[in-house]
Amino acid sequence: MAERRSSASRLTTGDDDAREPRHVDRDDGWTLAAELLTATFFWGGVGWLLDRWLGTGPVLMAIGFVIGNGLGIYLLWIRSQDRFVKEQQELLAHRGARTRGVPATSAAEDRAPRTGGDGDDVA
Repeated sequence: MAERRSSASRLTTGDDDAREPRHVDRDDGWTLAAELLTATFFWGGVGWLLDRWLGTGPVLMAIGFVIGNGLGIYLLWIRSQDRFVKEQQELLAHRGARTRGVPATSAAEDRAPRTGGDGDDVA
């Protein structure tokens, strides 16, 4: 019975932190898609309003959609670059935290044979 309770408690209070990055990535994807669509339709709508105000055909609306799509893709690229830089900084910080206290050695020191005080090689 105790075994059953512990498995049930693991289900309700389980490892939420382990599942969080997957949800964060999914949320980022939806956010980026929404920003792309919003930019496209916003500038298409501005073009449509200008077409109605100026009495022109759907020319400005088409131009607005193209401009909005281009700006949306540019926004996606900027956000992706920001995320990439942030992930790289976190990775470097994590590596730095793992290697703190470990003396830095040069590549030549790593390749040089280690010898004892009497000149014998030490494995």
